[in-house]
Amino acid sequence: MSLPGLAALVGAPVAGALLRTAVTGNTWRVWLADGREVFVKHRPGAPDGFFAAEVAGLEWLASAPGGPPVPEVLGWSRELL
Repeated sequence: MSLPGLAALVGAPVAGALLRTAVTGNTWRVWLADGREVFVKHRPGAPDGFFAAEVAGLEWLASAPGGPPVPEVLGWSRELL
């Protein structure tokens, strides 16, 4: 497993992870040492602003009255969400 910086982003050590897909990046099901289970996207070499744009879109959707359920963003970096 290679998810550099994930523990710092979510504030807990990673206890285990399962790779879900490998298309233009990877998605992971991750278990944290504090008991949380999270979904992680990882795209090595992601272009500048790649995940920033996705975070902005998720925040916009979450703020829409009557909008769809949106997962909480625990943290993000250039290559991780």
